[in-house]
Amino acid sequence: MEKGGWIKNRNSALVRGIEGFVKGVYVGNGKLFVLLEIANRTNINYDVESVSFITSPIQTGRRQLETEEKIFVPIWSNQPENFSKKSSKKLVYVFDKFNISDNKTMLFIMNEIDGERTLTLEIKPKYIINADAIR
Repeated sequence: MEKGGWIKNRNSALVRGIEGFVKGVYVGNGKLFVLLEIANRTNINYDVESVSFITSPIQTGRRQLETEEKIFVPIWSNQPENFSKKSSKKLVYVFDKFNISDNKTMLFIMNEIDGERTLTLEIKPKYIINADAIR
């Protein structure tokens, strides 16, 4: 995947030395590809317990729209079991093609084994709608 298609104003999060970036969302052959970069800036390995992709309603003012969450399961990923200290890795998650409404957002949630460093990244509906085509 070429550098030119990356999300320029990318969504990122930093939780206790674990940094995550949404690098891009791509579509091709009826599949949706999500490219993330995870960096461990600490001297302690980050052992991955679980990863989940869920939809979450976007709050408008005091009102929360449709609270039902949907879980998306990737059909393929190159996710490692852990992130070594002071390392960075690019992760690709492949899904069957889908879309989410504008009043929801997709969350990538990664939990640590026996730890409290939980990384949450937001994948906005506009990233999916405007996904770059790949061959």
